[in-house]
Amino acid sequence: MKTVKDEKPKAQDEGIPAVTEDKGTDPVLVDSEMDPTSHELAPQAPAAIQTAMESEGLDSSDLQLPRLSIVQAVGPLSEKFKPGQLVLAGEHVLANPQDNKGESVELVVLAKPRKTFVENLPYGTEQRPQVFNNPQEVANAGGTLEWVGKTAPSYVPVATAICLVRTDDDRLIMKKDPEGKGWTVAIWSIRGTAYPRAAKPLFTAMVLKLGGHMPRAKWTLSAVREKVGTNWVWVPVLTDKGRNTPEFVAFAESALS
Repeated sequence: MKTVKDEKPKAQDEGIPAVTEDKGTDPVLVDSEMDPTSHELAPQAPAAIQTAMESEGLDSSDLQLPRLSIVQAVGPLSEKFKPGQLVLAGEHVLANPQDNKGESVELVVLAKPRKTFVENLPYGTEQRPQVFNNPQEVANAGGTLEWVGKTAPSYVPVATAICLVRTDDDRLIMKKDPEGKGWTVAIWSIRGTAYPRAAKPLFTAMVLKLGGHMPRAKWTLSAVREKVGTNWVWVPVLTDKGRNTPEFVAFAESALS
């Protein structure tokens, strides 16, 4: 794979792996192994969604949730949107950090994000990636999780979160909170360069601050352009904005019922 010069930033939209070749660090991968225009629920859905599906005799192919994505310089979303924009379902712009510096979207994570390990397949492949639940399963399958010289890991960690995302767009609103503000439910898969910037803060808050009760926290999500290895990419900026009221927490919990 060719590296990219500084003046011509290239990365991939969510759903399209891209790996730096000359760094023994994290691969430059973006948020989701799924097509960002797809509404299909990822197989590594959080436990709350899995439980709800199982109780109704459903699986992931039976549900559709809009996908939250950050647009990169290349990839399918770049044909319709500007790099750095936060887009829902491959169709709707939620925030435009490039033109409106620092613009963000409010979000609430509804359940504990689920961590899995997803096969790091080449760009453009139609093969469905294998998904494992823990490092031992990866090792048993002959996979790797670390760089070996210039060889990227064959599996990467992915955190998948189901979120409430704030919107005033009547086409998107699924729920209204006690103050009458509109929210929609979205799935956000976090991997690669996004993982330490978004997944780790979520997991840290889950364990050390929230006691596993994710709807207590309110967050804002924006994006900023950073150089990672030899690539320029748009990475998430996730900010903890404090705690929700008990009334809002009750509302958020009802979003999964």
